Amino acid sequence: MKQACWLAAMVVGMAVAARAESYSIVQLTDMNRDVTFQVVSSTELRDLKKQMDAEEKFFQKAKELVAKDWAARIAAERKANEKNAPKTPPFPGSQLRERVMSVMPRTYMKRDEADKAVQALEERAARTAFAKQELENKASKGLKVVNHEKELALSEAVSLLKAKIEELKGTAAPAAPAAVPAAAPAAVPAAAPAAVPAAAPAAVPAAVPAAVPATPAARGAK
Repeated sequence: MKQACWLAAMVVGMAVAARAESYSIVQLTDMNRDVTFQVVSSTELRDLKKQMDAEEKFFQKAKELVAKDWAARIAAERKANEKNAPKTPPFPGSQLRERVMSVMPRTYMKRDEADKAVQALEERAARTAFAKQELENKASKGLKVVNHEKELALSEAVSLLKAKIEELKGTAAPAAPAAVPAAAPAAVPAAAPAAVPAAAPAAVPAAVPAAVPATPAARGAK
């Protein structure tokens, strides 16, 4: 009895362990080169990989369509007011790249531990970015001018590009399943003709011996 209970507990423990998810940290480099960190479960990681594969498939087509719409908007602004330059800056196509995902090698069994690791990574990245900005400011001696219009245009282009990718993903028709030929009906064997019993030969009656008339000698004996 004790052994059976111990085996049952072990089986339950193994089932719980099999269902337990691990957690990973992924580094995502966005289309405008912004870097973020994210904690994902093993299931979420699989879904994210599928999403990245779909983005890669539709990225170039979506970029071409967004650039076309962007050019049409500039042309409309130019036509509406020929004396002034268009308000919309040129499409920042050269600054747009596909999203890139990198998975950190370590996995965590508890999400809060992964969250703490992400916080540490974000703080380190912030310090690195600040130090880089300080070096650039010293090199330009504070004369560097940030073009906010270009930054806004890039942010808008990223949003439009992501929306277009989702649109293309939604309109892509799934491949039709291959037609399965209908199974041919099983051949029904022809019924064998019923056996006709051979006709029995007609009975031939035995010949009755002809009556022999009594001779005179026989009559005398009587």
